[in-house]
Amino acid sequence: MPYTHNNGVNTSKPAGTDTANVDDDMRDIKLAYNERFNDVFGVNWAVDDPIRPTRIGPSISIQAGQLGTLIYDAGNSGTTKTINWNDGDQQKVTLNGNVTFSFTNTLAGRAYVLFLVQDAVGGRSVTFPTSSPAVRASGNTNFGTPSISTTANTFTVITLIAYTNSILAASLVTTGVNAL
Repeated sequence: MPYTHNNGVNTSKPAGTDTANVDDDMRDIKLAYNERFNDVFGVNWAVDDPIRPTRIGPSISIQAGQLGTLIYDAGNSGTTKTINWNDGDQQKVTLNGNVTFSFTNTLAGRAYVLFLVQDAVGGRSVTFPTSSPAVRASGNTNFGTPSISTTANTFTVITLIAYTNSILAASLVTTGVNAL
């Protein structure tokens, strides 16, 4: 059953009043309520269109009844790239150089997804940190420099699970998927 939000305002027309004025007043009340709700909670309600996405803060969306996170575009990699997980738990980086990653704001128990997209040139490699937080693979080995597709315009998906704030367990999900 879908959640129905009721702001508690009586929308019935008082006796002897003009319907148009009541409708205008209700519209104003709902607008003010929604603006205040957005100010406090960072929620933008898609009141008139149930299909239009509703954004909650910078990285969460409700669309067509599905709650999910948005993929944050962290831009080009360069040769060093810091991923701030406060920007979103799913991030895309376009590899335009051989890059060494670092991560900030990891939280124990959270899952993160990193989309690595080779640029039109391709041939880019990635290196993951061995400390602060350390990225580990099976057998507690350093994830280091995983074998990803270097073909131009392809992408790789890597999941990272924060066991603690300082240890991330990594897994290469897929590589070499056509990005175009």
